Amino acid sequence: MRLPPALRKLAVEVDTRQFARTLRALCWFGAGMAVLSEIAAYILPGFPRDMLATVVFGGTAIAGAWLARPTARRRWLSGIAAAVFAVLGWYLARAVGDSGGFSSPHQGAVYLTVLTVHALLPFSVTGD
Repeated sequence: MRLPPALRKLAVEVDTRQFARTLRALCWFGAGMAVLSEIAAYILPGFPRDMLATVVFGGTAIAGAWLARPTARRRWLSGIAAAVFAVLGWYLARAVGDSGGFSSPHQGAVYLTVLTVHALLPFSVTGD
Protein backbone atom coordinates (compact mmCIF):
# COMPACT_ATOMS: atom_id res chain seq x y z
CA MET A 1 0.00 0.00 0.00
CA ARG A 2 1.41 3.40 -0.96
CA LEU A 3 1.06 6.07 1.66
CA PRO A 4 0.13 9.67 0.85
CA PRO A 5 3.17 11.99 0.80
CA ALA A 6 2.20 13.63 4.08
CA LEU A 7 2.11 10.28 5.90
CA ARG A 8 5.19 8.93 4.13
CA LYS A 9 7.34 11.39 6.08
CA LEU A 10 6.03 9.97 9.36
CA ALA A 11 6.15 6.29 8.42
CA VAL A 12 9.05 4.06 9.28
CA GLU A 13 9.79 1.60 6.51
CA VAL A 14 10.12 -1.79 8.16
CA ASP A 15 10.02 -5.07 6.31
CA THR A 16 7.47 -7.75 7.03
CA ARG A 17 10.03 -10.15 8.51
CA GLN A 18 11.03 -7.60 11.13
CA PHE A 19 7.36 -6.96 11.94
CA ALA A 20 6.83 -10.72 12.39
CA ARG A 21 9.90 -11.04 14.64
CA THR A 22 8.79 -8.10 16.77
CA LEU A 23 5.23 -9.40 17.05
CA ARG A 24 6.44 -12.89 17.99
CA ALA A 25 8.76 -11.50 20.66
CA LEU A 26 5.98 -9.34 22.14
CA CYS A 27 3.56 -12.29 22.15
CA TRP A 28 6.03 -14.57 23.95
CA PHE A 29 6.84 -11.78 26.40
CA GLY A 30 3.14 -11.15 27.06
CA ALA A 31 2.43 -14.84 27.65
CA GLY A 32 5.36 -15.06 30.04
CA MET A 33 4.26 -11.98 31.96
CA ALA A 34 0.70 -13.32 32.25
CA VAL A 35 2.01 -16.56 33.75
CA LEU A 36 4.30 -14.63 36.12
CA SER A 37 1.38 -12.44 37.24
CA GLU A 38 -0.62 -15.56 38.07
CA ILE A 39 2.30 -16.93 40.09
CA ALA A 40 2.72 -13.56 41.80
CA ALA A 41 -0.92 -13.72 42.93
CA TYR A 42 0.06 -16.52 45.32
CA ILE A 43 2.94 -14.46 46.77
CA LEU A 44 1.78 -10.82 46.70
CA PRO A 45 -1.72 -9.74 47.75
CA GLY A 46 -1.82 -6.88 45.18
CA PHE A 47 -2.17 -9.29 42.25
CA PRO A 48 -5.65 -10.72 41.64
CA ARG A 49 -6.05 -14.45 41.05
CA ASP A 50 -7.80 -14.91 37.72
CA MET A 51 -6.85 -18.20 36.13
CA LEU A 52 -9.47 -17.91 33.36
CA ALA A 53 -8.16 -14.56 32.13
CA THR A 54 -4.55 -15.76 32.36
CA VAL A 55 -5.30 -18.87 30.31
CA VAL A 56 -7.29 -16.92 27.70
CA PHE A 57 -4.65 -14.22 27.27
CA GLY A 58 -1.71 -16.63 27.51
CA GLY A 59 -3.31 -18.89 24.91
CA THR A 60 -4.02 -15.95 22.62
CA ALA A 61 -0.45 -14.68 22.95
CA ILE A 62 1.04 -18.12 22.27
CA ALA A 63 -1.26 -18.58 19.27
CA GLY A 64 -0.25 -15.12 18.03
CA ALA A 65 3.42 -16.00 18.36
CA TRP A 66 2.87 -19.26 16.52
CA LEU A 67 0.85 -17.66 13.71
CA ALA A 68 3.20 -14.69 13.20
CA ARG A 69 5.45 -16.38 10.67
CA PRO A 70 8.14 -14.36 8.86
CA THR A 71 6.57 -15.45 5.55
CA ALA A 72 3.09 -14.16 6.46
CA ARG A 73 1.54 -11.17 4.74
CA ARG A 74 1.55 -7.85 6.57
CA ARG A 75 -2.26 -7.67 6.73
CA TRP A 76 -2.33 -11.09 8.40
CA LEU A 77 0.29 -9.94 10.90
CA SER A 78 -1.66 -6.72 11.56
CA GLY A 79 -4.78 -8.76 12.25
CA ILE A 80 -2.89 -11.00 14.66
CA ALA A 81 -1.47 -7.96 16.45
CA ALA A 82 -4.93 -6.39 16.72
CA ALA A 83 -6.43 -9.61 18.13
CA VAL A 84 -3.66 -10.10 20.68
CA PHE A 85 -3.85 -6.50 21.88
CA ALA A 86 -7.67 -6.62 22.03
CA VAL A 87 -7.49 -9.66 24.32
CA LEU A 88 -4.69 -7.94 26.28
CA GLY A 89 -7.00 -4.95 26.82
CA TRP A 90 -9.71 -7.27 28.17
CA TYR A 91 -7.16 -9.03 30.39
CA LEU A 92 -5.83 -5.76 31.82
CA ALA A 93 -9.34 -4.39 32.35
CA ARG A 94 -10.18 -7.45 34.45
CA ALA A 95 -6.95 -7.16 36.43
CA VAL A 96 -7.43 -3.44 37.08
CA GLY A 97 -11.08 -3.97 38.03
CA ASP A 98 -10.24 -6.80 40.42
CA SER A 99 -7.42 -4.93 42.14
CA GLY A 100 -8.80 -1.53 42.97
CA GLY A 101 -10.01 0.28 39.85
CA PHE A 102 -8.35 3.66 39.31
CA SER A 103 -6.04 3.17 42.30
CA SER A 104 -4.89 -0.22 40.99
CA PRO A 105 -1.17 -1.02 40.89
CA HIS A 106 -1.79 -2.40 37.39
CA GLN A 107 -2.24 1.04 35.81
CA GLY A 108 1.38 1.00 34.65
CA ALA A 109 0.61 -2.07 32.56
CA VAL A 110 -2.18 -0.19 30.81
CA TYR A 111 0.16 2.69 29.93
CA LEU A 112 2.85 0.27 28.74
CA THR A 113 0.28 -1.47 26.52
CA VAL A 114 -0.78 1.81 24.93
CA LEU A 115 2.87 2.71 24.26
CA THR A 116 3.56 -0.71 22.75
CA VAL A 117 0.54 -0.51 20.46
CA HIS A 118 1.69 2.91 19.26
CA ALA A 119 5.16 1.51 18.64
CA LEU A 120 3.67 -1.25 16.47
CA LEU A 121 1.49 1.06 14.36
CA PRO A 122 4.25 1.97 11.86
CA PHE A 123 4.85 -1.74 11.27
CA SER A 124 1.20 -2.40 10.44
CA VAL A 125 0.54 0.47 8.01
CA THR A 126 3.69 0.47 5.89
CA GLY A 127 4.86 -2.03 3.33
CA ASP A 128 2.82 -4.50 1.25
